[in-house]
Amino acid sequence: MLKIKQPKQLVLTAIDDDNNIWYEQLIPFLLTLQQTNYQGDIGIIEYGLSDSKIEVLKQNGYKVFPATNQYPLILIDRQISAANIAKKYKYDQIALLDCDIWFPQKYFSYFEVITNPTDLFCTYDIWKCSFLFDCLGKSNKEQISEQINQVAEQNGYVWQAGAIVATQQAWSSYASHVTSLINNNPQSFLMVYGVDSTVLNLYAAQTQQISYLPLRYNCPPAWGIRQNNDGYGIYFSIENEPVEGLHVTRAHRKGGEYSWHQLFPDQYQQLGKKLRIKPYTEYRIINESITHICRENIQPTSELLLKEAFTDGVMNVDKLLNNDLQITVSGCSRLVFQNQSEKEVKLCFHCTPPLDFSPCSRIYFKTEGNLNSFPTNRNLFITFQAGQIIEFITDELDVESKRISWVFHNTKLY
Repeated sequence: MLKIKQPKQLVLTAIDDDNNIWYEQLIPFLLTLQQTNYQGDIGIIEYGLSDSKIEVLKQNGYKVFPATNQYPLILIDRQISAANIAKKYKYDQIALLDCDIWFPQKYFSYFEVITNPTDLFCTYDIWKCSFLFDCLGKSNKEQISEQINQVAEQNGYVWQAGAIVATQQAWSSYASHVTSLINNNPQSFLMVYGVDSTVLNLYAAQTQQISYLPLRYNCPPAWGIRQNNDGYGIYFSIENEPVEGLHVTRAHRKGGEYSWHQLFPDQYQQLGKKLRIKPYTEYRIINESITHICRENIQPTSELLLKEAFTDGVMNVDKLLNNDLQITVSGCSRLVFQNQSEKEVKLCFHCTPPLDFSPCSRIYFKTEGNLNSFPTNRNLFITFQAGQIIEFITDELDVESKRISWVFHNTKLY
């Protein structure tokens, strides 16, 4: 019996050296993809990634490919790079996806949609955005705009460039067409945001070689995703089908209701440690390095024992006005205070991100064994009984870019 040769497949994304993209987009992309039944290669086109990030990716079994750098903008150059990778490394099928996509389902069926070896498979964009035309130069602007408008009229929508699935043959044809299009009309295209979508839609208009990729594979929330919790977990659907690729576009990142790292923070924290940009070791802070700043003769409203302090990132202490004590931390950190007096002590505190840093994502205080999440920029008053202990905790993967400052009002530690 002849054994059917399985196509060599690659799921591919592209990133630069931005730490925020690494932690909030790439890690969810990689970890959720690995939780599916996909067995092929996973690769990253790197645009100036640090050596440490490249090493982390390779250590965890991901392929790292140099960019072609044919064009100065990642969004368009990644498409040319994908075609070159397919040819050079003999991949039969490649899915090039934005790294702000994650995979809610255990079943991965992207490559099953390839029914025509000469076509690219793409999803529609819910809007015909202005960036499709903002990237056009003065030369041929009206003619190119008309072609894009014709695509929109024909389909009801324009094509979206966030997920492209195709064979090596289709990728090669597309790259050749785009290269000729841009090189032969250098004054027609500006290398700015949106040019990748523009040339994709021009390719559709000029060749008719783009086929429909169902919404479930590249689904921004704006399409009207349904989110259900059936008791077994969170379930996303669109048009009564399970969402396989949830595309968390910029407008939907802040709230966190669609972001994997915020919906499943424990998984993200536990599984994501292996993808930190370098290893971090937890160490104990010498109490004196914090309490020394409290030696002045003040009359605090709160006087507490610093039992212990730990961090695998930063821990800095400052004295503010009105005897406020500020302790700035990053990474995974823990401060443990105790009321060792025989009287109750009132503690007022808040936390805020320092200038030039994003706030830590997981911030808690713990009393009586209860772990409580804590929002930034909100004051809280707690009454301590004699002997009572309180812990202040951060649990953050991104040690370099995220910090939080605990501010304890009119407080002295010893």
